Amino acid sequence: MFGLIIKQLRLQRIHIILLSFGIVAVAVLSFFFSYFSISSEELDPNSTILPLFLLLYISADAVSTVFFTADESKKWASFIISTPLGARGQVKSRYLLTIFMLFAVNTACFVISSICDIISGEIGSGIFGFSALAFYFLLLFKSIELPFTVYFGSKMGNNVKTGILMGLFFIIGVYLLFGDLSIFGSWDSFMKWLTGIFTGDTKATESMIITMTLSQLAALALYYISYRISCKLYAKGAMNYEY
Repeated sequence: MFGLIIKQLRLQRIHIILLSFGIVAVAVLSFFFSYFSISSEELDPNSTILPLFLLLYISADAVSTVFFTADESKKWASFIISTPLGARGQVKSRYLLTIFMLFAVNTACFVISSICDIISGEIGSGIFGFSALAFYFLLLFKSIELPFTVYFGSKMGNNVKTGILMGLFFIIGVYLLFGDLSIFGSWDSFMKWLTGIFTGDTKATESMIITMTLSQLAALALYYISYRISCKLYAKGAMNYEY
């Protein structure tokens, strides 16, 4: 299985290098915003850094998807199933690479946010708390998407991903129409409210804390369940691949 991981890392080295450059670029921009926020009361670094972190997670999601689509062929599936590693080794290596990619970005965001806090003098700004939440959300997202990708192929996986995103946009749209919009006075005020949940500046209800904690545990559990399901689906799903 270690060989399969190394193989994918070598094949996707260009994507990984580009993601690494993206992390460096986000770090430089984040340090820049944090430094200039010291002399500018109007500039809130959180409102500019958090979207950059989100962009990193989206990029990591794209790279992790390539790990599954790169070997999407009947010939490769037939070969790997006949080896001692079997379908379980193939699927396990991809799931490990995916969570490693997301965790690497999460770690990078932690380091960047810690340095930004030191630069701006706002220790415990809550930036990383939001980043960690994005990590668990993406993990939950991948738990649903990957079994469809394994069984039906990347096209169906992308359709599922699109469906989930459309559902989220619908829920957000309904909330914007009928929900409490007092926290959305401006983008900066919304970012302060959001990061304040993790710093204690925003009063978080007990139900909110319990929900967030259970959601994180559920994401990890569902990712493992998703892996077990994909192991059982891989051999049958290989027959659905186009080539």
